[in-house]
Amino acid sequence: MEDMEQKVKELRILTGAGLLDCKKALIASEGSVQIALTKLRGEDDEPPEPEPEALD
Repeated sequence: MEDMEQKVKELRILTGAGLLDCKKALIASEGSVQIALTKLRGEDDEPPEPEPEALD
């Protein structure tokens, strides 16, 4: 359990994210700090689709 606490602390320092957000990201990434970091930064999300141009 200490390992998870260390990883949570590391993520909090790197991202500034909250405790629960870091813990959830680590659980979702099966303990991988790199994957959790990517998730917290939103880099794994698909880019938003462009909005259609407004018709005048």
